[in-house]
Parts: sequence; C-alpha cells; structure tokens
Amino acid sequence: VARRLPASGRPVGAGAVAGPARPVLDRSDTPTLWSVPVTADFQPLAGLRVLDLADEKGELCGRLLADLGSDVLRIEPPGGAGSRNLPPFAPDGTSLYFAYRNLNKRGAVLDLEEEAGRDRLLALAAEADVLIEAFPPGLMTGLGLGPAELQAANRDLVVVSLTDFGQTGPDRDHVATDDVIFARSGWLAVSGILGKPPL
Repeated sequence: VARRLPASGRPVGAGAVAGPARPVLDRSDTPTLWSVPVTADFQPLAGLRVLDLADEKGELCGRLLADLGSDVLRIEPPGGAGSRNLPPFAPDGTSLYFAYRNLNKRGAVLDLEEEAGRDRLLALAAEADVLIEAFPPGLMTGLGLGPAELQAANRDLVVVSLTDFGQTGPDRDHVATDDVIFARSGWLAVSGILGKPPL
C-alpha cells in the first residue's frame, strides 16, 4: 500500500525508500525577476470584464483571465456547452474537463440564434472589455454579431476569435485537432528523440 510522505508528496511503496522529508528543489537563495507573490489576493486583472463564448478550444483562455482577477461571464447555448459532455466525469456526472476550464467564471445561457439572445449579447458587449469566441469563421457575422456590430456596441471592445486556421485564407474552413496543428506548424519536425527521425 502506497502512502505519502508529509512534505515531499512522493509515494512510499515498492521501490521507494522512506526517509526524512526534504524539499525537491530549494531556490530560497536564488534571485528572481518575479518579485510579486502569487496568492489568492494577486489579481492584476481585477475590474476587467470578459465575455467567454469559446468552446473547448478556448475555454482555458477565459479561465486564466479569471484566475488573474477578471470578471469572466461564460455564455453557453441552451442545453449547455459541448465540453460539459467530455470525460472524465465526477461521481455526480459533472465533467471534470468542463469544471477545470471554467473555474472562477460566472455563467449565463443565451440563444444566439434568437434575436433576443443576440440583443442581450450586444448589451453585454457594450459593458465588457473583452469578448472571446471560437466559432467557425463567418458564423458571428452571419448571426449579426460580427466586427461591425460589436464595434458599434462598444468601440473599445477587444474581440479574440480563436480558429484553427484563421478568419481568412484558403484553409479558413478546415477543422483541426492538436495533432494537425502540431504537424502544420512544423512542431513535429523538430520534436522527437535526438538521433532518430522526426515524429
């Protein structure tokens, strides 16, 4: 049976040796450029208002902004975000994938296919600082929520559009997974084991 050492967190069991707890890495005497302690009170983005319409490609972006103090409103379609159905699941059925990526956010439901939902989003955008979306290219414009409409609602709004291959160009409508992005970016060509062919 494995048990944990008090300080190191290393399991003790087969092949492990119990001993005095010691820090894994002691950097107490190392100077650092980062002198602000990161605590629960560390909120450099406090006051920033963010509307998060992103799917699983962009939910972590809003989470990071929320962790740094932003007021992030997660807007889901009726029936909930698709990432609510992604495993792993807690015993109560909650998607841990969704919960992790949406921690520290408030939530709302808007049907952007209905005029009332679009009007409500534009009203929220008028009071927001940032809007994050990850819809296919052209979808927001087709709904009447494109750059012109958002700019009319709030000329200072920062709009972040996350797509696989950008808003324009020959591949704009292509859908990708992480593996495709890694390959297309060239990252796989420089990855792998030294002395062996690229991945």
